[in-house]
Amino acid sequence: MAAVPAWAAANVVSQLEVQKVVAEAGHPVLKSAADAKPGDTLQYRATYTNRGDSAAQHLLAKLPIPKGTTLVAESGQPAGAMGSTDGQHFEAMPLLRAVVGKDGKAQREVVPLAEIRALRWDLGTLDPKQSKVVRLNVHVDTVPAPAAAAVHR
Repeated sequence: MAAVPAWAAANVVSQLEVQKVVAEAGHPVLKSAADAKPGDTLQYRATYTNRGDSAAQHLLAKLPIPKGTTLVAESGQPAGAMGSTDGQHFEAMPLLRAVVGKDGKAQREVVPLAEIRALRWDLGTLDPKQSKVVRLNVHVDTVPAPAAAAVHR
């Protein structure tokens, strides 16, 4: 069977799940995120499945990090995720940026986790009927603003 790139493989589907992480008996347990509030931790989990008969090559998986949340350090799985502050340009983690120090010299500093807006993984080849999962945890900082249609004046 000939392999096709993931962008051309119409048979690769993804499913996103968002669940709240709570501690029960000292262990993390996943619950409904319907009542998430500031201070909670949410897990975003995307499952990519190749439902076709050909391998999908060069599969890139991306999970956005919503505004009002902060990425939990080292929560991206599998290891090796690339990070982005704009959801378009990705670099190896930890993200670094150039700044001018107090001494006037250029130096690099770590980008705060609150500024990271997406993670991306290179999943390589996804064989027929195979699935791969990526996930990350975020800390909820603020309550999302209501949808415009829900605002009454």
